[in-house]
Amino acid sequence: MTTLFSIIESPSHPRLEALYQRLGIIQFKLPSQRKALQALKRSAPDWVVAKCFYGF
Repeated sequence: MTTLFSIIESPSHPRLEALYQRLGIIQFKLPSQRKALQALKRSAPDWVVAKCFYGF
C-alpha cells in the first residue's frame, strides 16, 4: 500500500481525498508540522503533501 501524509496547516490546502482513494493511497491527515514529525518517528510515508505558511 502507498501511504501519504497530508500536513494541513492552511485553509487553502488541496482536498484530494477522492483522488487518493481512486489511486489506492492511504492518506493520514496531520494538523501541523510538529504532528507530522511525531508520525514520522512511527512510520515513513511514501509521499508528503503540505501547504505551509509562515507569518511574522
